[in-house]
Amino acid sequence: MKKVILVATVFLSVLVISCSSDDDANDTTDPVVGTWKYAQFLVDGKEETPLTDCEKKSSFVFSVDGKVEDNFYEDGSSECKLYNSSGTWKKNNDGTYTGTFKDDVEEYTTNFKLSDGKLILEENEAGKILTDVYTK
Repeated sequence: MKKVILVATVFLSVLVISCSSDDDANDTTDPVVGTWKYAQFLVDGKEETPLTDCEKKSSFVFSVDGKVEDNFYEDGSSECKLYNSSGTWKKNNDGTYTGTFKDDVEEYTTNFKLSDGKLILEENEAGKILTDVYTK
């Protein structure tokens, strides 16, 4: 009887040890994956006007399979209007990202980066740096 209990104990110990692992250590999901909400719009590093409640509904949704959705809300004359486009994303060798989107009108490419837990899109327009900031 003692042998049966000993064998069972050893078997259960091996089973428990082999099944326990640190799943976070093996997590290879890119940090960009998830939903990012529009948080701030900056011109040359300064917030000139806060986002409206409508604009705050905007988001990017990045999937593990390399797909992305751009859901941009804008105040219309009497309503909050959604402009939606979908596309793909990839991580570049320098750690930045490129998204290629297609909407009803055109196909376009957007470059972005992660910085201090924020998704940052920057563009130079007429000599001013326009920055869109998104948070998870």
